[in-house]
Amino acid sequence: MTLKIRPASLHLHQHRADYDERVLQSIATKIFKSVVSRFDAGELITQRELLSRQVSDKFTGPAATFGLILDDVSLTHPTFGKEFTEAVEAKEGAQQEAERAARFAAENGNHHLC
Repeated sequence: MTLKIRPASLHLHQHRADYDERVLQSIATKIFKSVVSRFDAGELITQRELLSRQVSDKFTGPAATFGLILDDVSLTHPTFGKEFTEAVEAKEGAQQEAERAARFAAENGNHHLC
């Protein structure tokens, strides 16, 4: 996970290393674990944007409490085994194909009724 954060004031900027090490890591770890626990492993791959948005939403308040502004959150390198990632992608592809087939069947069924 990558967080782009900036201090709300120049005073905090001078103490940034301390905040990065003590405050940010603690807040980020707690929030990230809380949000990730709501997703299954497949969703962590397929719904990264939603995951990032939820982390951002939860992080903004606590960050402001410490005088920090959150500019961006992104899940950069989720690490799963190759087989697992391929299986999730195959499942997603099969679901999309099934949806296309269902739409095709519905459209063809509607033509015969006219």
